[in-house]
Amino acid sequence: MVYDEASCTNQFVSALVSQFGTLILPLVVYMMIYERYLLNLVD
Repeated sequence: MVYDEASCTNQFVSALVSQFGTLILPLVVYMMIYERYLLNLVD
């Protein structure tokens, strides 16, 4: 039972990573650009 639950959790996590991976990467790039923009704005 524990092994089945673990494999199901691994499939769920891999599905989340495959879906949110395409969202997290642009989000990180956007945050880096936004942070650089704020630093330029302060100067």
